[in-house]
Formats: sequence, C-alpha cells, structure tokens
Amino acid sequence: SSGDDGSGSFGSVVCFGASVHSADGQKLRDLFGVNGFPFLALVNIKSSDSNITMDLLLRMEGSQVLTIPPGQISTYLNTTISRHAETLAEEEARRLQREEDARLREEQNREYQEALLADQMREMEQREAVERERREQEEKEEAERLKRVKEESRLEDSKILLEGAGEPPSSQKTGVARLRFTLPNGKKVDRRFHSTSTIEVIRAFLVIYFNEQGIEIKNFGLSTNYPKKTFSEDDIKLTLEESGLAPQSVIMVQDLDS
Repeated sequence: SSGDDGSGSFGSVVCFGASVHSADGQKLRDLFGVNGFPFLALVNIKSSDSNITMDLLLRMEGSQVLTIPPGQISTYLNTTISRHAETLAEEEARRLQREEDARLREEQNREYQEALLADQMREMEQREAVERERREQEEKEEAERLKRVKEESRLEDSKILLEGAGEPPSSQKTGVARLRFTLPNGKKVDRRFHSTSTIEVIRAFLVIYFNEQGIEIKNFGLSTNYPKKTFSEDDIKLTLEESGLAPQSVIMVQDLDS
C-alpha cells in the first residue's frame, strides 16, 4: 500500500489496510468473518444503480500468512486477478454500458423535455393566435353592430325630423323652397320644403332617400354652384331662406367617402 492512511491505488486495484483495533478494522472483521490475523483479502467490488456487492476472490488469514514470502503473496494476488480477469472485464464492460445507458437516457430525456417544451410553446402560440383571431372577430362584429345601430338611430332621427318639418302642399305658393338635388351618379331629385326648414331637414331627407333607394352614401356634403357655397355641419341650423336656398336652388351632393 501507499500513503499514511494505509490505502493506495495500483491501476484498477485499490489497496486498503487497517488495524483491527480501529473502527474500520472492526467493520471489515465482522464483514468477512475473520478468525485470525493478519488477514489478507482480494475483493471484487460490483456496483449498480441501486446497490454495491462484493465477491471475495482470495482470502488469507492467521499467523501462517507471516511465513509466506512477499513475492509469493504477490504471485497469489496476480494469479487470482488473472484468473478473474475475464469476469472483471465483463464487470467493467457492464459498468461502462450502464454509464453509457445512463448518458443516453439523460440525453433522450433532455431531448424529450426540449421537444415537449417546443410543443407546448407551439400550442400556446396557436391558442394565442386563435384567441387573437376570436377577439379581432368579436371586435369587428361589435364595430359592425355599433355601426348598424348608429345608422338605424340616424335613420330614425331623420324620419322624426322630416316628419316634423312636413312638406308644403302643392297648392302653397309662398314660403316654399323648391330644391333639386344632383346626386353623385348624375341623377336629379326634386323636393319641396318649407323655407323655414333647416339644412338639417334636407340632410334628413337625403338620408331617408338613400336608404329607401339602396344607395350606399353615408357621409355626404352639400354645395351650390350659383352662388358658389358649401354647407358644413356648422350650417345645419340655418333655415333654407337664411342659407339663400329659397325660393329655389340646385344643390350638388358629394359622396365624401368616395
């Protein structure tokens, strides 16, 4: 052996020595059932994932050991090791195979975890994409619903406003504004209004007319060529007389969304 602790390593052979009066010596004595000293043993240690076992290949004990020359003891050890070399080689091969198997299992487990994580990420991205598409569709539907509600409310308000303003009877000659609307498609629409009606009333008339005729004009402007004038949202409360549209005018209608 080598080292002050009585242990040493020679290739794949590890030497260990201890006094029987020490704790380690007593454990070895009980383990091998030693009856005499000195005691010499050659042990093959086999380890697995779950436990460690030992095979006793050679044992020499008692005072007669002291009479055997060191060279002969070395021969005994070498002969025993050679005799069990194939077994030891198989054990070493199995040990290496276990290590390789453990390495492969670890690598496979890592690859599995990486693949699992990748699958989970893809599933999460797919769920997020589906959820995003669902929200976008809901927002689109809600926007369309609000648009319909707004248009329906606008149409209803226009009907109430136009009904409240009324249309002068054909026999009425004064206080009347005869208007001709020129639509973006070139079509002409004639309509009589009270000269006290407002720009808002003629806009209400056009909203109802577009709806009844299926004309897709929602945002429109009004103007006249003679005199040149454009009517904005600020003018909706002006009467037709105040706006210079009475007793008669030609009004150009522009589709502001086209």
